[in-house]
Amino acid sequence: MKKLNLVMMAILLSFGTASFAKEKGHKRGAGIIKQLDLSEEQMVKLNEHRKKMKETKSDRKSDREEIKKLREEIKSAFISNKSDQTILSLHQKIKNIRSKKEDIKIQKMLQLKSILNESQRAKYLELVMEKKHSRKNK
Repeated sequence: MKKLNLVMMAILLSFGTASFAKEKGHKRGAGIIKQLDLSEEQMVKLNEHRKKMKETKSDRKSDREEIKKLREEIKSAFISNKSDQTILSLHQKIKNIRSKKEDIKIQKMLQLKSILNESQRAKYLELVMEKKHSRKNK
């Protein structure tokens, strides 16, 4: 059994895990992008945009952690009967972080809008909605 696992691991590594992940749909959005028939120029712009987004990944992770921490503080403040103003202040911090996340989401959308043509944008939205509905039905 261990030998079989090692052989399978070696096979996966020799073919490259990235291509395996793409086939299994693990790379976010990869299947959708392939279906849009992007030009070379569009692919270059999209890859540049993705690189910029990767740079902000640690910020987004720290935002999620901050929201989690603030939620715990709200619970603690509720239990220990802290003032309403204290709880509202913590809640406002969460709203500010979420607002920042929404701003980033809109910036991504605008960037994508500038890369895709009208028919590609329509197809993109259609594919995203299909994917969203298929996830809900699982």
